[in-house]
This record gives sequence, C-alpha cells and structure tokens, in this order.
Amino acid sequence: MKASPSFIPTAPKPENSFFFKFPSVTISKWKVFFSHLMISLGIFLTVLGFIFFSWFPGPLFQLDGGWQGLRLMAVIDLILGPSLTLLFYKPGRPSAFFDLSVIAFVQLLALSWGIWAVFHQSTAALVFTEGRFVTLSYDAHQLANKELAADDIKINWAKQISQQNPPQIYAEPIAKEKYGKYLASVLNGQPELHERSQRYSALKNNLEAIKHYEINLVELAEKDAKSAEKLKAYLVTHKNSSKNYGFYHLKARYGQAFAVVDTQQKIIVDII
Repeated sequence: MKASPSFIPTAPKPENSFFFKFPSVTISKWKVFFSHLMISLGIFLTVLGFIFFSWFPGPLFQLDGGWQGLRLMAVIDLILGPSLTLLFYKPGRPSAFFDLSVIAFVQLLALSWGIWAVFHQSTAALVFTEGRFVTLSYDAHQLANKELAADDIKINWAKQISQQNPPQIYAEPIAKEKYGKYLASVLNGQPELHERSQRYSALKNNLEAIKHYEINLVELAEKDAKSAEKLKAYLVTHKNSSKNYGFYHLKARYGQAFAVVDTQQKIIVDII
C-alpha cells in the first residue's frame, strides 16, 4: 500500500476575476468621497469662471442662460461623480480600483458633454435688429452659418467683426419690398435676421442707423413708469457722463432688459 503524499499542491485562488491584478485600494469610503468632491469642486469653480466672465458675462448670466448652465454643471460635477463614488466604491474589494476608474471615466464623459452643452448655449453676440438688441447663442450662430453656407451665401463670424465680449453687431435690415419674402423664408426654417451673418457689421460703425430706435424716457414713462424711473436713476448715478448714453431695448432668451450705449465710445457699456 502506497503512502499518501504529505503535501498536495493546490491552485491559488484568484484575488479578482479580471485578467490582471488591480492595485489594492483600502482608503476609507468617506476619504475617497471627500477627495473626489474637492477635485470636482475645483473643476466646477474653473468652469464657473468661464460661465461668469466669458460665456455669460454680467447681467447675461441671468438673462441669457448662465443660471441654467450653472445648474447643469453642478448636477454633473458636484452631484453625479461623488454620488457614484459613495454608492459603488467599497474599500478593500478586489475590484475597488476598477470601480473608481469606471466612475472617473463616466464623470469625465458627462463633464465633457456638460461643458460642450453650456458653451454651445453661451452668448455669441448682441445683435441689433428690427429696433432692438437680441442675444444670439453660439449654437444658433453656428447652425445658421451652416445653413447659409449650404445656400452658397458668404458667412461671417461675429467674433471676427467685433472684439467686445460678447461681440456687438449691427444686422443690415431687410428692404421693405423684400420683407414678405424674408418672412416666408423664416417660416420655412431659414435663419432669422439676427442670425444672418452675411448682413453683419460692427455696431460702432452704425450708431446713426440705430439712433432712431433710442428710447425716449418721456414716452417710456407713459407706458412703463417703473422702467423709466430705473433708467433715470441710472443716469443720476452716472451723471458725469450721462449726456453720452442712449438706452435701447434688449431681448434675451430668459428675459428682457435695456442696453446702455455710450455714444462716444460707440459700444454697449452696460445692461440693466
């Protein structure tokens, strides 16, 4: 009778089910969560700087979509990523490193999409058209230019015409005899006048053309006393240069306001 061997080798148990061994991660869930949150906060503050000072500067933050962009970025950057870490990361688990990698990848994709979406809704220009200023988003500007180029119409980019932030543009009006045809084209999906970049020129070269539409405070007081008082108060607080100011209506995507044009500098200096 043969003696049984004193040692029978056994195959080692795999530490995880993946093709290779991931580094072990044993940092506590709350430390990882707060570290993730701090990194996300840093990214959020950086994007917030672009939103406040470049994409939706000044009052345009409230009037033209900056607030909506801020909420979108907060959900993606400050809530989505850290929440995924809190829900799915378990310290010491063989797949912990892989889990964190997937979470980071998902947040990076979401963050990239969020930044892209907010930028494409940013204010690309303030365009004077049909008696008032109208805000133009980057996405609408880009789409309209594609449609114009498809019809072999020479296009312009607002930023090339005016270096203000956002660019201040004058759109040449449609002649009366062609206005009916223009309205028909808009109803058929063609760009509106403030989107037709072939008609763009710098605002500073067209102050005489817009002078006719300057707000008369006496007439405004008869229709909207509250707004008239606000504009008068603005002149009082800027009395040293009030003779240089003209007020014009401004229509944004989320509200209406008044554009203050300095007739000496030939630019919009404020929105109220």
